Order: sequence, then C-alpha cells, then structure tokens
Amino acid sequence: MRFPLMLLLCLASALQAQDRWSTSKIHHELQKLLHTPRVLYIAAHPDDENTRMIGWLENHRHADVAYLSLTRGDGGQNLIGPELGIPLGLIRSRELLEARAIDGGKQFFSRARDFGYSKTYTETFDIWEKEAVLKDVVRVIREFRPHLILTRFSPEPGGTHGHHTASAILAMEAFDLAADPKAYPDCGEAWTTERLLWNTSWWFFRRSGQSFVPDTFLRVPTGHYVEELGLSCPEIAAYARSQHKSQGFGTTADFADTLEYFQHLKGSRVSKDLLEGIPQSLEDLPGGRKADALLKQLLKSPRNFGSEASLDLLLQCYDALSELVDSEIRKEKQRLCAQLIFQSLGLKVDALASQETAVAGDTLSIQLRATAPKSLTGLVLKSTLNSRALILRGISSIPDLPLNGWLSAAPIPVQVVVNAPISQPYWLESLDNPGLFTSQAAYIGKAWNDPVAELMLGLQIKGRSITLPLEVRWEGKDRAKGALNYPFRVYPALSLQAQQEAYVNVSGSDIELRFKVKNHSSMPKTGKLDLELSEGWEQSQAPLELSLVPGQESLVRVKVRPTGNTTQEIGKAKASWQETSGQKFNRGLEYSLYDHIGPVEWFPEATCRLVHLPLTMPWFQVAYLPGAGDETASYLEKAGLRIQEINLQKLLDKQVDAPVVLVGIRAMNVAENPANLKRALEDFAREGGTVIMQYNTSWGLDDPEILEGLSLSRNRITDETATLSHSETRHMITMRPLPIEDKDFEGWVQERGLYFAGKWSPEWADVLRGADPGEEEVGGMLMVRSYGKGTLIYTGLSFFRQLPAGVPGAYKLLFNMLQYGRP
Repeated sequence: MRFPLMLLLCLASALQAQDRWSTSKIHHELQKLLHTPRVLYIAAHPDDENTRMIGWLENHRHADVAYLSLTRGDGGQNLIGPELGIPLGLIRSRELLEARAIDGGKQFFSRARDFGYSKTYTETFDIWEKEAVLKDVVRVIREFRPHLILTRFSPEPGGTHGHHTASAILAMEAFDLAADPKAYPDCGEAWTTERLLWNTSWWFFRRSGQSFVPDTFLRVPTGHYVEELGLSCPEIAAYARSQHKSQGFGTTADFADTLEYFQHLKGSRVSKDLLEGIPQSLEDLPGGRKADALLKQLLKSPRNFGSEASLDLLLQCYDALSELVDSEIRKEKQRLCAQLIFQSLGLKVDALASQETAVAGDTLSIQLRATAPKSLTGLVLKSTLNSRALILRGISSIPDLPLNGWLSAAPIPVQVVVNAPISQPYWLESLDNPGLFTSQAAYIGKAWNDPVAELMLGLQIKGRSITLPLEVRWEGKDRAKGALNYPFRVYPALSLQAQQEAYVNVSGSDIELRFKVKNHSSMPKTGKLDLELSEGWEQSQAPLELSLVPGQESLVRVKVRPTGNTTQEIGKAKASWQETSGQKFNRGLEYSLYDHIGPVEWFPEATCRLVHLPLTMPWFQVAYLPGAGDETASYLEKAGLRIQEINLQKLLDKQVDAPVVLVGIRAMNVAENPANLKRALEDFAREGGTVIMQYNTSWGLDDPEILEGLSLSRNRITDETATLSHSETRHMITMRPLPIEDKDFEGWVQERGLYFAGKWSPEWADVLRGADPGEEEVGGMLMVRSYGKGTLIYTGLSFFRQLPAGVPGAYKLLFNMLQYGRP
C-alpha cells in the first residue's frame, strides 16, 4: 500500500508531543516555521471545505491554513450509523478534525446550528440569528488573523443551499467588520485581511445553469508533489476528504484536473499568485530577520537535523523568535519551534492515565513515559499539572525526570476534584435555541473542548527551558485493532438516559417509560427515579429504590398515563436520579465509537416527550427493508406494530410473510443492484402487497424511474410549518381509518420532506401539495397507485425525523398508509 498508517500519522497536526517525526517531516515543519502566510477558508458545513486547496496551501506553499465551518452538520444524514441530530454533529465535527490532521490545517466552528436544508439565505439568517453568527466569524478572523480569506460558495444566491450562500455573505461582511476597531470591540483586536476570493468551479455554474468560462478566473494548479511527505497534494486531499465517512465522501486522488479557480470579492486584486503582497517568511515581519536567517541556514543541510549543531541552531532560533513584535505570531511560532526541538532529539513523551474515564472523587495515576534515544547529557524533563478536573494527591509537585534512553517515571497520583466539570462538549450545555448553540465567549470558535488535563513539559536543555503542553490520554489494546489511544474524560458518577426521545402509545393502555441508569463510580450507589411530568399526565406507580454496584447498569421502568378526556395528549417527562445521600443526577450518556474518529459522547438531559394516540393497531405484520441509517422500524415497533426485518433476497425469493413492505430511506441509493430491488418491490405489489417507499435521491441511480411511471426531483419543503393541502379530490389514504386534518401537520420538525416525485404517469395519484414561503406549490410528496393486485406508494415526507420526535400527525398518516387497501 502506497500510504501506510505511519505516514498518515506523520501528517497529523503537530499538537501532541508523543508523535515522533521522521527527518523529512522535520524538514517539512521547518518550512512551515519559516513561512508566514495565513489563509482562512470559510463554508457552511463539515465536508464543504476544499481539501485540495487546504492541502496545497499547507503542504506546498507552507501557509498556515484554517477552515471555519459555520455549523457542525447536525441537520444532515448519516451513512455509517443511526446517529442523527446532535450525535451526528459530534461525529461530523470529529471527522473534520481527522481531515485536518491529514491535510495539516486548523479547525474552527461558529455557534450556528445546522437545521437541515435551507433554500434561501434569508431563511437561514432568520433561524441562525445573523448578528450572532456574524460576530463569531469576526471573532475567528481576529483570532486567526488571516492574510487571505477564501469562500467555497458565492455570495450571490442561486443553485445551492441557503446555508452555503449565507456563509459567503457572512464572510463578505466580516471581512470589513473585522478591520473596524469600532465593530464588536469585545471580539479582539481589529485585523485587516489583504483580500477575499471565491474558490469557484465549473460545478457551481452547472447547478445555476450559467456558462463556466475558465479564462475569466485566476487559475491555480494544485497537483504538486510534496517531496518531504512522499505524496502529491491531490493524494493528501483525497485522504483528508475520505474522513467524511458519515457523508459518504470516500474518494481517490484526482490527477486529471488539478486547476482551482478564483474570483475576486474584496480587498486587493491579484494577477498570478493568491499570496501576492502577503508576508511570505519571517524576514517580512518586524523582529523576524534573525530567526529567518537561522532557519534558512538549518534548511541547507536537511540530513543533519538530528545533530548537535542543528539543535544549537534550533535553540538559537527559539530565542530569536522572542524578538517578533506580533505577540500572536510569536506564540504560535515558538510553540512549533519547541515541538521541533523535542522532535530533533527523537524525544517521545506520553502522559497516560491509569483509566480511560473517571468521576468526581476518583483517585488514579498518570504515567509519564519518555524515550530519548539520542545521547545528550544533562537533559531533564520538568512537569506541572494543568487541569480544572485533576489535582495532585499526596505530593506537592511532580518529580523531575532525567532523560537517558527509555524511561518511565513513577506514577503520578492524582484525584478528580469534587466539582470537576464532566466532559460535555462545550456547545451542548444548553439546547434551547434552535438556530444557535450556547457557549461562553472564551470557547467560541474552538473545534472541541480543551483537554481535561495536560502536563506542561519543561525541557531543561543547554541553559534553557523549552515548554510544551502534553494532553493526558489513556492507552489500551485490542487484539484485532492493536493500540487504542483516547483522551482521558470525566463522567458523572451516575448517568440517567431516556431510552427514547418520545414515547408513543396507541393501544389505549399506560405508556411504559424506560430509563437506563448506570453507576460510573467506584462506590455502590442507592437511589430511585424522580419523575416530573407536565400537566395532564400522572404516574401510575411509585418508583422503587435501587442499589447499583460499581459499573452496574439497570433499566428502570415506570408507567404514566394521561389524566384528561381528550383524544390526543402530548406531554413531557423530566427525570432525575435521587440518591439516598441527597445528590441528584439528571444527565444521560450517549456514546458512539467509530474506528476513524474514536469515541464521541455527550450527556443529554434525561427528558422525553409523551404522546398518546387512540389509534386502532393494524392486525397484520409489517415487513421492513432497511435503508441508510434511519430507525423508522424501531419506532414503529416501540409504538406497538409487529415488524419483520427483511432483505432483498427474501423479496426476490418471495419469502415475505407480510402484506406490507415498508422501505427505509435511501434504500435504492445503498442497494448493490437498484434495478433488482425495484423489480422485486413491483412484483410484490403486483401480487397483492402494499409497498411504501420512503425517499431516495436520484444521485447515482442509472434508471430515473424509482418505481414504474414515477421519477424523482430535487423538490423539497424545508419549512416544517409550511401549509399542506389535499389534492382536488381528497384521497382515501388521508381519510381512513383516521381523517388527516390540518392540526396533524403541526409540530413537525426540521422539514416537511425532501426529494419528492417530479414526474409521474396518470396512474399515480398526487395526494398532498404545499410550498415553502414565496414559492410555487409543488406535489409529489405522497404518491399512490394501484399496481396489479396491490399498491405502490412513494413518499418524500420526512417520517424518519418525525417518528423519533413523536409527531402525532406523522404517526397517524403513516398508519393510514400501512392500512391502505387492507380490510
């Protein structure tokens, strides 16, 4: 394999001291230390960034590049698992960090929430609170201080997502505001960026129906080979982009067309080079001449980086960098120079916690492990603990570690403080605002939380102390995967997790709520569930006291019921775990683990929605053909339906023992043979069955007909409050067994639907119509036709979002669909 794992690790961002670099990697980082351009790339979502441009600027031009993703991708969909919403945003955030670890860039975010597809930038700004997100962009510009800003999208609307256009408009406005000292004085010192360009391509023009004329743009070739890394920029870009696995963006290097195109938007114009008129190296900065000369001398003899002479030059360079006038650049360059000093010694240092997670009051240890293969006398490692969560236990300071070969210091005893903050992603402390995450000002822009604990390493060498932070992590092993290395995290002593976002009962009996409680501490815990119910609901049984040994997990069940006489009741249950000691815990633990990003977790409040629907349950079993990452079947099963999961082979072999086949979202898009799936579904209907196909996209399908006589469009209704109306002749599917009324379209989340039918033959009935504000009415969201002895149904309505959220009208309409044509 041309791109082994160790080379991937060598490309990783130089933030952790434990990664040992090769001589060529050291040479590469010395080039970055010497060069000074800074570029900020701005777009809307994870995976919007152009990894080819970031990789080329970072690794060929040795610029300092950062990507500002306005959102974390919470509103998207997931190709690799069931996570949607907040958990998906965590996965996509980490995928961005993995991509940056490969292409070398930095990562920023704003507080904007991804609320799903948006057609216009005006809708986007209404939900995001434009002023707040604009202020975030200004803050990031002033913090990173770029010379060049690139946008992935045009500020002119048309042909793309409203979030995309909004990102470019915000970049345009922030470009000017960041330079104005009177604007947002609480967001840092004013900074003037040299220019703002749109990184365009033929693809955008194709989408808008305009002609793409390459000669009218600045063209930049990006196919260069980076000798120190043994990779070309297209290869680096492909490996980085392939980290966006949840979005299905795995790709290979494209060597055929490596030209990138740019259109001027603001600031000074360029004729040939993106970085014209921008400081190129340290000698262009006040106070940088001496460090520049030392680095250029070092770079003349790349094979001698490990020698004592090169180390002396690096140490002199570290001293010379203190003369830089710009304090932010001085801090960043000295940090990288310190990293290079550690690496030139072949020094590998790890700070390993004795356990992966801990809770308040826990005692544990940190093992400081170092390898110093090069013989230099007098090397000493001094360490101090930097943490809001851990304190030293039984010692006043960490003993010095003289470095000579492989060394492992005595374990450092530590304790988790009583009020230690749990490792909740900082932007998830409050979720009350649908358009904006809540964050303290100090965290705005950060990609992730600061480490729970760091050791500040002070290397005593030749009369100097070179300081570098080292994150405390945990190391384990897996017989199949080998070494596991994850950040150390703090958990609550007890987690309490609602097992569903919403509980829906359709049988008329009590609703049984289920909460998972787990003891994460090293001590036994005794307590009981405390339930706070909204008006109109009552608990039908008293909670029982429960004792949990360390590590024990238990499922607590409690029944509730509506107290009123109305036919439909919606309420909320807010749970907490009341310990006999008086302490309360009200947060759960949602955990995902994927090999490419490691563990991701958050601690949601233990709340759930309560929905009581007096529906008649279908007597028959429903066959479910899974699609791509939705949990429609599980929510129907939890509501009381009998579900039989099937696969394509069962359909082809006619082994489906159910009158209805419900097809998961994007099943055609993930099927190995979509034509076979289409044929099998049509055969099932022809012989008397009902087929309900949820939405698919036309992308990647050879046959534009998703079902006979019906083709897809990109039509969608993104406003979840948009009015829906029945067709001229109201279809029976909206009348029996339950009449669907206007109130049944209230309370929907994120959107009405997506990828509606666009063309259909006269046999198809168009049941519902609607429109986003200011647009013409469209149909195709619910299509029905008789087919042979049975029925075909296609729906773009987003049941996969509505069912988990407990939207009553969505359940009613889907139950009508399931029972359509049945006795």
